[in-house]
Amino acid sequence: MTAFRRPTNIRDILCKTCPLTSSTSPFKWYTNGRVFSITLNLSCHSHNIIDLITCTKRSKQYIGKTKKNSFRTRFTTHRFDLNNDRGTCVAKHFNLDGHTHQHFNIITIDQLPGSDNISLLNKDNHSIHTFGTTGPHGMNIKELQ
Repeated sequence: MTAFRRPTNIRDILCKTCPLTSSTSPFKWYTNGRVFSITLNLSCHSHNIIDLITCTKRSKQYIGKTKKNSFRTRFTTHRFDLNNDRGTCVAKHFNLDGHTHQHFNIITIDQLPGSDNISLLNKDNHSIHTFGTTGPHGMNIKELQ
């Protein structure tokens, strides 16, 4: 069997998500001040991920998940929601006065490869609860059921 690696193309170079998947970027939980490092090898094509959105202006955070879509698709959806002032909790926060796209930061913090929807939902809910990202300290509206 022979395998070939696809050469880098312009889409890869212009990807707005790829720079956000660095596995060496530490991240901080603002509710408890702890700093964590990402030790996973993630890319913008990763699935079954937990992501962390941080508002650098107000130090509020949001935890989300994606099962079938890639991290790139999730990020694109958030950008679309922000630009079109959709009613999501993230869009509502970042469309407040004084906020710009420069205050928006998103990274992948965990991956559950091959997991089912229930496992991913449980991990998401556990992270939201553990790190206190529900309002008023965070952007999550409530813990998931």
